[in-house]
Amino acid sequence: SGVASFCSGQPNAKEETACYQSISSIVGRMTLGDPEKAVSVCGKFPDDRQDICYGASAQTVLEEGRSDSEKAVALCGLAPGDHASACMHTLIDHATSIFGENIAEYNRFCAALPKAFYEQCASAGHP
Repeated sequence: SGVASFCSGQPNAKEETACYQSISSIVGRMTLGDPEKAVSVCGKFPDDRQDICYGASAQTVLEEGRSDSEKAVALCGLAPGDHASACMHTLIDHATSIFGENIAEYNRFCAALPKAFYEQCASAGHP
């Protein structure tokens, strides 16, 4: 794809990964109201970079609207196979920095997760 061609020109693996993360963030911002479109775009990334796309796109949904937990979780839920789980883990891993001191929003986010991920989110706690 064009993304793979563009990112493969980076000087090293770290910069290549950063390239995919940046583009994935843009995908998330450009598809805020349309998780199906984000999933479609991410599906065109190289197989080994799709987790980055799904996770960063969903994370961007939360960054742009912290009350959009359901949309971010829906995006992850639409990702195929193991990508859905990796996406959910990305959201959980970044939730405390996204929600900051707002414990109520953090708790609403955890509640929006499928049961299998709720416990991980709730046990991760909030500062």
